[in-house]
Amino acid sequence: HGLEMFGALDSGDVLEEAEFHSKKGKALASLGRLDEAFDSWRQAIELYDRGGGRDALMQLCGELAVLLAWRGDVASMKSITARGLRVAGDALTASRCQVLAGAGMASVLAGDADAGYEQLSSAIADAETLGDSGLLAALVHTSAASHWAAGSDWARLSQRAAQELRDAGNLWEWAHAEGMVRVAGVLTGKIQGDDDALAEAEEQSKKLGNVIAEGAILLSRGLRDFLETGALAEL
Repeated sequence: HGLEMFGALDSGDVLEEAEFHSKKGKALASLGRLDEAFDSWRQAIELYDRGGGRDALMQLCGELAVLLAWRGDVASMKSITARGLRVAGDALTASRCQVLAGAGMASVLAGDADAGYEQLSSAIADAETLGDSGLLAALVHTSAASHWAAGSDWARLSQRAAQELRDAGNLWEWAHAEGMVRVAGVLTGKIQGDDDALAEAEEQSKKLGNVIAEGAILLSRGLRDFLETGALAEL
């Protein structure tokens, strides 16, 4: 099943064992065995903590927050990101930005939007200070997705996310963000959107096989047509 290499490890090196369990979790996740993957990742977190692997622990917690958001497991999101923030301190690092943004998502999903938006804003500000364009683009995209109920802020952040992702060369996420620019714009009346950019995003999403981006673009067109004509267009 491709997991033979992860049979066992007893190196005596705590951080090496943590990395082993982190990679094993990714292998299990790729096979759709998510419950086992999370068990392995939790072992990795314990070992990173024990061995002083602070940066790796924060990075893993930030990555897991996104996966848990897709699963709708808000309680685990809050627990995982709290664990990451506990060791983060005031370090100005990319991994701390990621786990702080994850905590912001968790707060929003748990119903504490104001606290979540503040955490997301802080993560973005720190990414700007670091000068990491790829990280900044990803965090603005996360923030935009988390502001879906915030009206004009949702529209503004969606537009910024699309621009930041394109500038950073992240065409996979840019295609999705461009669709969400139009969804946010249609629902808030704040942004009309660029038809040429949307068409380019649709072409890119098909080329990359990004079905999530294609879905966002189709949704944006359907919403626009429904609001303009009262009928859904054929998709």
